[in-house]
Amino acid sequence: MGNIIFKEDLKNVLSDYKTHSDSIYVAKVSGKGLSTEDFTTAEKNKLASAATLDANNKIPLANLPAEFNAVTTVADIAARNALTGNYDGRNVFVTDASSDNTVSSGWAIYKYTASNTSWVKIAEGESLDLVLDWSNVQNVPNNILYKTDVKNNLTSTDTDKPLSANQGKVLKDAIDTINTTIGASSTLSSSDISTMMGEIFA
Repeated sequence: MGNIIFKEDLKNVLSDYKTHSDSIYVAKVSGKGLSTEDFTTAEKNKLASAATLDANNKIPLANLPAEFNAVTTVADIAARNALTGNYDGRNVFVTDASSDNTVSSGWAIYKYTASNTSWVKIAEGESLDLVLDWSNVQNVPNNILYKTDVKNNLTSTDTDKPLSANQGKVLKDAIDTINTTIGASSTLSSSDISTMMGEIFA
């Protein structure tokens, strides 16, 4: 003989089922299907305002907030240091940057670095403070002629040093004097020879 379900028991089961169904049941909305992915108006607006990436998967500058493109102008270094709301990459134009010990006078532009909360000078009215040293220059020629290598005398025995233009003029004058002495007479006196020797070994 099969199990007998009493009417009262059946009513309790159906009541429990309805209570459970009501807790998970989503009422049908006209025009909507069970598999439709719907967003609220606020969510749609957020998606609509999202920036479209460019060909390099970067956000175009035009879509960045204005403060990321702007350069803040302040009067002096103290005003720059007093700025609030700084962010990485913020650019500030300081009209009088002379309080910076690397700037004698005039303006300078600084970029904010968030990692160490500091300002880095990227330009100035005078010039950037570049210190060049031969040890830091790449592909320097091996054979470099320095000004100190030029010899301004006729007594040096260096075989790899150039003679100055001044000493070239001295030699030219000596040759001209000898030529003048020789050309003035068909015979040379001891005085003439002494004069020429003096020009050669002066």
